[in-house]
Amino acid sequence: MRFTHPPALLVALLALACRSDAAGEKIPADSGASTIDSGESCDCGDCDDCDGYKPSEGDCDDASAEINPGAAEICDGIDNNCDGQIDEGRMTTFFADTDGDAWGDPGTPLEACERPDDYVNNDGDCDDGDAEVRPGATELCNGEDDDCDGVIDEDTSMSTWYTDSDRDGAGDAYTGVEACTQPADTVADGSDCNDADPLVTVCQSCQEVLDYGVSTGDGVYTLDPCGGAASQFWCDMTTDGGGWTVAGWQAANATSTLGLGVRNAPGDADFSIDLSCLGFDEIAVFNQTYSLFESQVYDGSTWAETAINLDIGDAGFAFAQGTYGPADSLMVMACVDYQYSGSVVQEYACDSDGQWGPRGHMTDYAGEYCGSRLDYTWAWIDGATCAYTGTAYTWGFMLRGYGGHGGND
Repeated sequence: MRFTHPPALLVALLALACRSDAAGEKIPADSGASTIDSGESCDCGDCDDCDGYKPSEGDCDDASAEINPGAAEICDGIDNNCDGQIDEGRMTTFFADTDGDAWGDPGTPLEACERPDDYVNNDGDCDDGDAEVRPGATELCNGEDDDCDGVIDEDTSMSTWYTDSDRDGAGDAYTGVEACTQPADTVADGSDCNDADPLVTVCQSCQEVLDYGVSTGDGVYTLDPCGGAASQFWCDMTTDGGGWTVAGWQAANATSTLGLGVRNAPGDADFSIDLSCLGFDEIAVFNQTYSLFESQVYDGSTWAETAINLDIGDAGFAFAQGTYGPADSLMVMACVDYQYSGSVVQEYACDSDGQWGPRGHMTDYAGEYCGSRLDYTWAWIDGATCAYTGTAYTWGFMLRGYGGHGGND
């Protein structure tokens, strides 16, 4: 029997056969497989490269089986997956390395598939014109950020320099700058009390430091009371207006005196400084532990005492410091406004056996009329009251003024 038209089943099978693989086997068009055109015939309608995608289905290059909407994007300068972008997500950012130190300039980003010559894949260089400047380099004291960490000259040996406007060799302490090399018109000495007057260099006292406006608060200052070799002193710039040159301080049970010699460094837990040549008009005795002090104004004088037991001022108007009690005890005490029966008696220091005049009496030997003996107290704080009996403390004294010389005029 003869058929004029092919059966319906045969027509359907022919429609499914759209391309062949390398072996010539027919592969259905909707199988999802993709092959490079082997050159064999492939009945796919308008699908010329046999990749399973027609131009109407998004194939942007129907002459290449490797370019179609289902292809993986590779870094080759071509839109492999036909999404309108080239090499998206596949390129690397490189940075120019002009100085060849293996660190790139962050201001020169370049995206590419392969690293161009003189480019690197990091951007840490802060000076791409100097191979010695890069992350990991040794920081030098040269005013540059050698290791590119954003900090200049850290951990290097810089010096502090002070402006010397009056060219007297001493600079203004408030103008200190740290630098590797000495800037013009600066000096290493920042102790000038008045940088506008070449005749004034190192201050003679803490009072002058305060007057000239170069105070930086309580602490160590370089002073020169005797007009010779300057040394360090402790200045109290807060108590009663400040300007006090401190003789030192010590525990209440100490047996050494203050202001007559050097013991430890100013500001230490126990120290004394020689006050020779220091002019003063006031003396204050203080209890450091309890922030108490008693002061007395005197006729201008200069500290020149050398005796272990000493007194300054007239009867009823005196400062006394010294030992009291048995010869082998050497208990030290000090006070202001001291007298003993109308006179000053060195041997008794401040403990005057019933004389209630001394103020600011500090000692490790409180006396018969202020509780029990040897109790480390602050005694007679107002001429009659004994306070903190039995409680240890640290005491000292300090001087302020000009010694009748009219200050810095």
